[in-house]
Amino acid sequence: MSEEKSEVKILSAVLGSTRTKLTVDITSILVEVSIFENIENPFITGYITVVDNERLIEKMDIQGAETLRLRYVRNTNITDARQISHDFIVQSVDKQIKTNDMSHVVALRVIDKEAFKSSLCNVNSSYRGEPYEIINKIMVEYLDRTDLQTSALDNVSSAMQVIIPNLTPLQSMQWITRRSTTPNGFPYFMFKTAMTNEYILTDLESLISSPVINENNPFSDNQSGGSSNSDAREFVIYSRTIPPQDDLQFLIREGVIGSTNKYYDVAEGDFDVVEFNVNNDLIVDLVEMNKRQKRPTIDGELGYGDQPISNYSSKTNSHLSSAHAFNFTNSYDEANGVGGNRNKIKSFASKHLLNKNPFTMVVDGVNFIHGNQHFGVGNNIKVLTKAKTDDPEPRIDIKNSGDYLITAVNYVIKIDQANKITANVACTKVANYTTDRYVPVGGGR
Repeated sequence: MSEEKSEVKILSAVLGSTRTKLTVDITSILVEVSIFENIENPFITGYITVVDNERLIEKMDIQGAETLRLRYVRNTNITDARQISHDFIVQSVDKQIKTNDMSHVVALRVIDKEAFKSSLCNVNSSYRGEPYEIINKIMVEYLDRTDLQTSALDNVSSAMQVIIPNLTPLQSMQWITRRSTTPNGFPYFMFKTAMTNEYILTDLESLISSPVINENNPFSDNQSGGSSNSDAREFVIYSRTIPPQDDLQFLIREGVIGSTNKYYDVAEGDFDVVEFNVNNDLIVDLVEMNKRQKRPTIDGELGYGDQPISNYSSKTNSHLSSAHAFNFTNSYDEANGVGGNRNKIKSFASKHLLNKNPFTMVVDGVNFIHGNQHFGVGNNIKVLTKAKTDDPEPRIDIKNSGDYLITAVNYVIKIDQANKITANVACTKVANYTTDRYVPVGGGR
C-alpha cells in the first residue's frame, strides 16, 4: 500500500498492559479502526480490529483495562493538519473469529482513558453554583481537565446547590447537564470530540443558530457533484438510512404538543399548574434561529375537530419537587416559579423534536480529520437532495434537504482499503427550507 494513495497515515498503535508490563506495536496487524462520538456522551468509544496470527491475545493475556495508544494523521497538502491522538483503554474482547488454523480476527472494544478513569471514581459531594461551574469543578477535581468549552457563559441559567448522589464524575456531569436550561428554556448537551479531544457544554439554541460548516460544499446524493476540482463542490452521500419519522401521535402522547403540568411544592403544600402549547411556547422561537429554515417540522396548528392539536392537553404530568432545601439557592429540581417550570417542559419538548426527523448518511470521512478543528457532533451541515421534477430549473426535496445538526458520528478507517476513512453521520433538523429552489454551491437559500 503506497502512502501517497492512502487517506490516513497510521503513525502508531501500541497495546500495553500494566499487569504484564508488555507493550506491542500492533500497527502492522490492524484491519479496521472505528471511533464513535455522540452529542449525548462526554466520552469516546470505539472498536479496534486486528488479525491475530502471533497469539497476541494469549501472550498479552488480555483481561480488560489494557492501554491502547493510537496516533494517525490525514495525508494532505494542508500545512496545519496535525496529528490525531487517542488514548484508549480496552473495555472487552468483543469478537473473535477464526480465519484459519494459524490466525483469527479479534475486535477489541475500547473507551477513552478519561472515561475509564471516571469509572474508578465515586462522587458523593455537595456543589453550589451555576451548572457549568459545577461541571467544571468536577472536571478539574476528578479528570484534571481545565479546558471546558461552553456557551453557558453567555446563557447563564439559575444557580443551584446539589448533592451528587453516588455517581461517577462523567455521570455527575451528565446529571447536571440534564437539569440545565438556558433562560429561554433550551436544553444543554455535553459531549467529547473525537478528533480534538475537547469537552464541550453547549445549548441547543446556540447549536441550531450556528452557521453550517460546509456552505460551499453541501452534502448531496448527486454522484457527479464531487467531481469538480474547484473549492466549491458537493460532497457525495454514498448511502442514506432514514429510520421511522414523523410519529406525531407518539409526540402527542408524550405531551410534547400540548400538556398540563402540575409541580407540587412539598415544603409549602402548594402546586403550580403550567399549560404547555408547542406552538406558543417552542416553535415561535425555533423558527427564528435559522433565517432560511422557517418551516418547522411540526405544525401545532394542524387541526382536529374544531381546534388545533396543540390546544389539546393530551397528557397531565405531576411532579414532586423539593423546595427550600437550601438557603438562598435552588436544589436540583427546584425552579423559579411558573417560568422556571415552563422552561423544564420546553427543554423536554425540544429534545423530543430532535428525534422527529433524523437520518444517517455515509460520506467520505477525510474532511472531518484535520485534527486542529472539530467538524463532528454539534456542528450544522448543509444537505441537498435533488427532487425529481419536469421543471427545467433544478429543485431540491425540501423534506430530505436542509441545515442539519450532527448528533453522532462513527469514523471508520479501513486499513485493508488503503486506509480509506468513511464517516457514518447521524443528523437531524427542526425546520425545513422555505423554498425548493436549487442554489449552486457557494450560494445561500
